[in-house]
Amino acid sequence: MSDPKLAPLPPEWASGEIAVIGLGKSGVGAALLLARAGARVYASDASEGASARQSAERLLAAGIAAEAGGHDLERIVRSTAVVASPGV
Repeated sequence: MSDPKLAPLPPEWASGEIAVIGLGKSGVGAALLLARAGARVYASDASEGASARQSAERLLAAGIAAEAGGHDLERIVRSTAVVASPGV
């Protein structure tokens, strides 16, 4: 359910999944904000480091599909929108 305090998602974004690439601070923030707005989100990071794993765990706990250590490229291609974290 979307947060009524947030602007509504564009209809084309709401119709599918949004991919967030990069699980740094901005990637995690984008994924959480999009999910709060009612989007289905997939977030990933190529790094297998502790920080990326912790970020993926945080997003998974929030109900967001996330993985560290790689990207599901087919899933990203099917996404209605892609958000690239600035650090990528």
